[in-house]
Amino acid sequence: MASKTADAIKLVLRLPKAVHKRLKQQARRNNTSLNAEIINQLGNAEAAVAERITAAIMADAERMRFLVANTVKMTLGIAIGTLEKLGHTISPEHYEKVLAAVWSYADKEITEMAKRAPTVATKDDPEKK
Repeated sequence: MASKTADAIKLVLRLPKAVHKRLKQQARRNNTSLNAEIINQLGNAEAAVAERITAAIMADAERMRFLVANTVKMTLGIAIGTLEKLGHTISPEHYEKVLAAVWSYADKEITEMAKRAPTVATKDDPEKK
């Protein structure tokens, strides 16, 4: 039977006394070894970074949707203004239908781009890469 530490690496680490004391207290409180506590905290820190990255990506996606919506509205407004200068008019109903169709297409494209984006592995789902 293989040892539990067969894939582990031994590491000599210098810690400030205050950090060591805090880690020991947390290990005692969590009923784990100092080694297990350090590993757990490192894993939690990694997961927290992944969560922050995911939140930033989602915020960027929302900003992108906002920018796309405003760009579509502005572009349609310019196109409609140009048509009116040329003597053509478009009813508000048609404008809204065109706007809805273009926005629907843009939203679908943004969603597809997000699906193709790489994901970050988290502590709870280490299979993501």
